[in-house]
Amino acid sequence: KMLHKSMRELEPERVLVIGSNMWQGHWTMKYLRLPENDPNIILSFHYYNPQLLTHYGAPWTPVGRYKGPITYPGVMISEEDYAAAPDSVKPALEEFRGVIWGKDKIREQMADAIAVAEHYGVQLFCGEWGVYEPVDRELAYAWTKDMLEVFDEYNIAWTTWCYDADFGFWDQKAHDYKDKQLVELLMNNSKGLE
Repeated sequence: KMLHKSMRELEPERVLVIGSNMWQGHWTMKYLRLPENDPNIILSFHYYNPQLLTHYGAPWTPVGRYKGPITYPGVMISEEDYAAAPDSVKPALEEFRGVIWGKDKIREQMADAIAVAEHYGVQLFCGEWGVYEPVDRELAYAWTKDMLEVFDEYNIAWTTWCYDADFGFWDQKAHDYKDKQLVELLMNNSKGLE
């Protein structure tokens, strides 16, 4: 509160971007308390769910060690594929068993962030979301389309992670697209802040 008051005394019109803890996770938004009656705040969150899709094959995550087939939308991993997975990977797969993933699940998970933004009358902004480059592109595009539709439905502004690197669509050294179809999906959406 004191930091907000001090900022507003010096710069009453400056837009402040505020996110909750735990990597600006959507699941912590309901605990976030914002200053009342300040329209110059943007509420920011990050979203990478389901990580079994967005981080498929990512070596830095436990779920990324799974190498079996996945599906999106729908139930991402069959019981047969779960049973065939190495025992060391099964704990990371538990949360995906029997869960139907698609726009409804995305909406459900973003509901707290949407409600907090509505309560305070501020713009909601997804400052990070994206899919690891090695993920099957058709699955990645299906998820991206669902994300964009949910963003449009709830007037959520967004930026993707990232421009170049392992979630990117551009190769800075070659000065060319790595994934032009992804760029076309993103650019056909008017809400992005790209």
